[in-house]
Formats: sequence, C-alpha cells, structure tokens
Amino acid sequence: MAAPSNLKVIALISGGKDSLFSILHCLANGHEVVALGNLYPAQVVQDEKGHQFENELDTDSYMYQTVGHSVIKHYEDALGIALYRRALSGSAVDKSLNYSPNGTAKKGDEAEDLFLLLQDIQQKHPDANAVSTGAILSTYQRMRVESVAIRLKLTPLSFLWQYPYLSPHRDASLLEDMHTVAQDARIIKVASGGLDETFLNKLVSDPRTVARIVNKIRFYDPAVGAVLGEGGEYETLAFGGPRPLWRKKIVFASTNVLASEGGSFALHLEDSRTVEYQPEDEHGDISQLRIPPLLDAEFEYLAKEAFSPPAKSMKVSRPAGILNMGTSTGRLTNIQMPGESAEEQMRAIANVVDSKGVIATTLLLRNMSDFQAVNSIYGQIFTASLPPSRVTIATGDLLPEGCLVSFSANRFRDTIYSRSGLHVQSRSYWAPANIGPYSQAICEPLYSRSDASITSNIVHVAGQIPLVPSSMEVLTLTQIRTMDPSAEASTLTDHSVALALQHLWRIGRATNVTAWTGGIVFINAKCGPGAIEAFAHKALRQWQAIHTLSLDQQRDKEEDEIPDRGLNDITLQRPSSTDTRSPLPNAGCINSLDDIPPAYALLVADLPRGAPVEWWSMGFASKRLDWRSENMGLGVNGHTTTCRVSGTVIQWLGFERMKDVETVAELIKGEGLVLRLYATVRLPDWLADLGPLVVPCNGIWDEREQDLEAVMVAVKYGS
Repeated sequence: MAAPSNLKVIALISGGKDSLFSILHCLANGHEVVALGNLYPAQVVQDEKGHQFENELDTDSYMYQTVGHSVIKHYEDALGIALYRRALSGSAVDKSLNYSPNGTAKKGDEAEDLFLLLQDIQQKHPDANAVSTGAILSTYQRMRVESVAIRLKLTPLSFLWQYPYLSPHRDASLLEDMHTVAQDARIIKVASGGLDETFLNKLVSDPRTVARIVNKIRFYDPAVGAVLGEGGEYETLAFGGPRPLWRKKIVFASTNVLASEGGSFALHLEDSRTVEYQPEDEHGDISQLRIPPLLDAEFEYLAKEAFSPPAKSMKVSRPAGILNMGTSTGRLTNIQMPGESAEEQMRAIANVVDSKGVIATTLLLRNMSDFQAVNSIYGQIFTASLPPSRVTIATGDLLPEGCLVSFSANRFRDTIYSRSGLHVQSRSYWAPANIGPYSQAICEPLYSRSDASITSNIVHVAGQIPLVPSSMEVLTLTQIRTMDPSAEASTLTDHSVALALQHLWRIGRATNVTAWTGGIVFINAKCGPGAIEAFAHKALRQWQAIHTLSLDQQRDKEEDEIPDRGLNDITLQRPSSTDTRSPLPNAGCINSLDDIPPAYALLVADLPRGAPVEWWSMGFASKRLDWRSENMGLGVNGHTTTCRVSGTVIQWLGFERMKDVETVAELIKGEGLVLRLYATVRLPDWLADLGPLVVPCNGIWDEREQDLEAVMVAVKYGS
C-alpha cells in the first residue's frame, strides 16, 4: 500500500538481511532511497603473514552489526545508490533501554556517531527527509535511531518492526518473504542457539536452512525472534536480491573461517567484488514482495461481520455548556489557566505542571484546530525518552466559558519507580507511530501483597485512531478498495473501528496485557447523524465480539474449528501452535470468563486528524485476575477487575442518571482512589470537590445502547 506522499530516504545498512530487505519495503511504499549510510569499526588486524585486512569479527557494539563490514563498500555499485560511511569512534556509554541524548550519555556514545553520519549525508542530500532501519524486535536499537532521526527532523521508517507478530504470526515468515523475492543473504557468523560453523555461507532464507535453524534453536533459545537471529544467534550479509533495487550482485573468490572465544565462528571473504547478473542467475522482482495485511484475520472478520442492527435509536444531542469541572493542581486534574489563546493557556499550564512521575495524560481542547499550537508547548513539559501516554479529544462548548484547554494527568504513586512502556516513533506495518510527544503505553508497577515485589502492571494506553501505520494517514475508502475493489462505502465504518481496535490489541500484547478492564470509544460528532449511531453500534459490537472470539479460541483449543457464539457467520480456525502472539484476554489468567468487561461509546466534538473514532483502555499485566459484573440497581451497572497479586481494583460504573452516583458515594470517597468521570450533565458538588478527572461528552451509550449520563472509572490500589 503506497503512501500518499513519497519520502526521500537515507537507508542505514549493516550489510545484513534486514537492513537490505527493509529498503525493498521503502520502495514498495512509494519512497525513494537517495543515499546509503554505514558505520564501521576503524581498526584493522593482521593475518599470520602480516597482511592487513579489516576485522571480520564484531567489535564491542551494542547497536551495530560490524561483522563482514569489508563488503559494505560494494553496495554503492551493486545498488546504484550513493554510499556514505563513517568510522565508529564511540562506544555504548548509555546502555539503558530508553536512550536520552542529554548529559554525559551524549558524549562518546556510539549513537552519536550515527548523528554525525546522518548530518553529513543531509549536507550532501538536503532533500532527504527520512531514514530507514532493519530493526525487528530490538527496542535498544530502534529508540537510538529514532532519537537521532527526530533531532535531525528525519522521519524514521522501520517496516520490519514486530514482523514476527504480524500475519501470518510466524517467527520464520520474514525469511520466507525474503526467499520469495530471491534475496541472497548468507550466514557469515554464528554465536549461539546451537548453531555451528556448518551454517556459515548458507542462504539464510533457503527452506532447508530455515528448517535447520528452527530445529536447533527450539532446544536452545525458543524466544520469539531467535530464528531471525534477533538474540545474536547469527549474522548475515546480503550478496544479491530482486530488481530493480539490485543492479549487480556481490561475489567473492574464497573464504576462510575465523574462530573466537565463546564458540563463535565468522566467515572471512577473500577478494569480494560486484558482477553483472547473468540470464541464468536467480534474480527476483520487487513485485513479488509480500506486504503484511492491514488487518489480522480476527479483525478482518470483525470488519466484515454483519452485526444485527441497533435495537433502538440513540440520542445524540445534549445541552451544551452545562458541565462543572473541579480543578486540583495536587491531583493534576482538570488544570485550566487563563489566556487569550489556547497557546497562552497551555503555556500557563506548563508553568505549573511538574512532569516528574507522570504516566498518562488527558488533553481536552475546545477546538481541535488548536492542536498543533498546544502540542508544541505540551512537548516542552515532557522531554524524557519515555513520555506519558495520552488521550486527546475536543469537547467544544462543554468546557467552562473561556477555557480552551484542560489538562489532567496520572502519576506514579511512588517517587522511586522503574519506568517502562512503549514509545515507537517509526512508521511500520505494526501500529501507528506517535504523532506527538507521548508513548503508546506506560506501565505502572504494582507491588505484590506477599513480598512487595513488582509482579504486575497497570498499562495506561494512549488513544488509538484508525491510522494506517505504514503511511500514518487516516484510513479511507480508497485504501480499503485497494484490498477489496468491491468494498461498499459502508465498509469504511467497520474497517475504521476494527483498525483502531487492532492498534489497541497490538499495543496491549506488546506490553504484556493479559486483560482489559473496560473500553471507551470516542465518536466524532462531525461524522453527522446516522453515521454517529453506526460507528457507536459497530464499535460496541466489535468490543464484545473480539473478546468472545479470543476466549472461545482458548476454550475450544482442542477442536478444529471455533463454534459460533451468536456472531452470525463468524468462525475462526484454531490458532496455530506456531502463532507468536499471546492471547488477549488471556483466559489462563482470569476467573469468571463470562463477565466480559464493558465498553462505552462517547460522543465528542472532534478527534485528532478528524478521525471518526478513537479507542482507549486501561489494562492489567498480571497472571491472577478476577472479573466480576454486577447490576447495582437504580440504573447503575458495574464491572470490576481485581489484580489478586497486588490487591488493586479497577471498577467501571455506568449511570443512567447522574444522581444515582449517590449510591456509590461511600465507595468513591475512600483514600487511595483515582477517579475518571465521563459525563453529559452537571456533577453533584460533592463529587466535583473530590477532584476527579472529568471528560465532558455530548452523549454516552453502553453496550445495550442505553443512554447514560455518566461513566466512572475508579482505581483503588492495594495496600
């Protein structure tokens, strides 16, 4: 699926299979590769005869493949693309996972060698505006490249990111795709996983080689990515590949094996050079390149499922400007400051907000047109390498008079914490890159009641809109029709909801979420009457359906086919034993599987990029959870998820009438509670005084498509 506007790409190459294969995906997505970049070790070694040659064994680099670097010089001729190289001068000074270029880490770190290389290339190619890498699962590598790219105003591209978790969800699928296009990449180093010197010089994508690798590694290193060499099991060099990228191939006269300590072996290549392809040579074509499908099979089913029509019409209008919002600077809820413009108000907010320990934020705008101005100032608050997750919506005139921006945040409860999460800024096929200074998810550690160890997390996820990850454009009917030419206009609703929901699921799996506690889908009021109800109806049905499908697959895993559970014609085949993905929700971690957590549809004035929907949730990453649903009477329905390890409880409550909040007053007045309230009517004064995070809405519907006046999410931490 080509991007609507092409980028001028600097392709970082190590010579390995992945960096060269990622260039093919750059071309397939409509981009132009204008330069190649490579970092290499400066030192040389001597053989027993005193002849000098470049070191074919790895140098001490945490970030770059340097084995086989003497061949790199040939890629300029083989590909017909200008090559720029720079000697490594730094080392892995900052070895933390989340790289920050600030302070001493910037001085002498090998990541800054990349900065200097790309800066030099930009001077020679001032039109370059993107950089590509072959990162697959290495957060360490990806975050450093992204740090450098963003500082140089280059768009990072990592089309192979999370590739084993994309359809068909097999570890070896990347090697199979390389084989299809005849990429000639061979193993030139083995270091672990039971691989020995007999693997050297083997075509890594040859089905026979793949089978040997799988058989060896399954006994030594069964982790996802090991088959691809992601754990350093082996390294490769590319010698040829499909047209039009590869104009010539690289050959060598002879080889010899170099052994090093620890049982690793590397291949030294003698007299390498480029030669023209001959008619009898296997020379693939980029037209054979497989692009991973936009939707996984289960989400494709959801997008195509003809759910029953709404049971009744949905109320889509509420009186405007009636909501009161209590402000608490201590809790960081509903912070609103004076100013003539949204930019001035955000600047005033930034002056009073302490970013330390903030894990998730909610940004409410009166007008989404103010987003760019507000976002630039927001980014000055959170400058760390792992900023908070964020939800951004426009609420129109439901904000108090004169208020153009309202800011709320959640903090870590402890001053000492281990910050972890997911902050992907690269375009890929996996999930959307961040379009602002926020993370896809931040994990909040929970302490075990038995020994105070951290064994579980609350995962705070950013709002997810239906962006096509590879292009970062909102999904359109035209894009759907490139996949299905017969698609009707109504399918845009189904696919948009399913795509945004898939983003939520992929981020959840990447952060080890075992269950969601509930779901919110924001509906853009600009969709207009009829479309609003359609989006709300489809979203609420899809939330139920994806839970049902996942749990049924796990319940009936011994059967050949998943039985129908009232989802019309949907049937899904039992997941393969080679499926790399973890189940979500994970039935093995949850009691009371019939109590699926609720979802609510909320009507708001506008969403980022004018998207029709935005999904948000909060999940538990824990092996021991309880689900419990209950009707509390008087139009109040609740669902509780309890983390039995930490004792932390997350409760979702839906209220048909705001006054019924009184029935849970004692529950929500306790200490240690964090409250989030979505409301269409004025709050009782006592509730506003508690300082909950308040999100005003024009309409709320539950899964029965019943009109509600409020939804509350209460987090009660265990002792």
